[in-house]
Amino acid sequence: MILTKPGRRMFPYCRYRLSGLDPDHLYSLVLSIVPSDQYRYRWSTSKWEVNGPAEHQAQGLIRAFSHHYSPARGSDWMGTLVSFYKLKLTNFSQDHAGHIILHSMHRYIPRLHVIPVPDGDILTPDQPVVMGPESMTFTFPQTEFMAVTTYQNFRITQLKINHNPFAKGFREDGNNSRLQRVTTEAQPVVETDTQPSILKPAELSENKEKVVDLK
Repeated sequence: MILTKPGRRMFPYCRYRLSGLDPDHLYSLVLSIVPSDQYRYRWSTSKWEVNGPAEHQAQGLIRAFSHHYSPARGSDWMGTLVSFYKLKLTNFSQDHAGHIILHSMHRYIPRLHVIPVPDGDILTPDQPVVMGPESMTFTFPQTEFMAVTTYQNFRITQLKINHNPFAKGFREDGNNSRLQRVTTEAQPVVETDTQPSILKPAELSENKEKVVDLK
């Protein structure tokens, strides 16, 4: 995935199909992106190689991105393909636009947090999202990616140009081809802490998506 100072949309972006929720209960959906290991990498002889320990990720830079429909009833989440296409990635540590801040040449994996909203709660944009014991976190191994400022592999460059609708200007034929939808299932990574963790709000981005700091 490409990182830029102003922020770059993920492509392919994360899309999920949910099942098993209480149709009448309210849920918030939050996406966070975390390191998948403790290393920094380099591209050498057509492959990725470990190039030392990962750079420290300051706690204040670990953000999560709340879906713009949150909160919504379980029936609404299960009735549609949930997309985080508006999420943007940046390598600018002083970012104030609410983008996800990552380090280049590091490997990351997105995490989907499904957070039940207690009955009677009325959430506001400045209210922290509480991850209690009933919250669930899902990871999908196939969504792991390397963050870079420029593509190292020419084949990846061509795939992105051919399939990314925002890269139409780079295609010789100008056609806007689309990726085939693939739906998969994964086992949840269970949050077992008895003390709830807090997702505190950060600044709102221009597209009015709610962005929260992950503590």
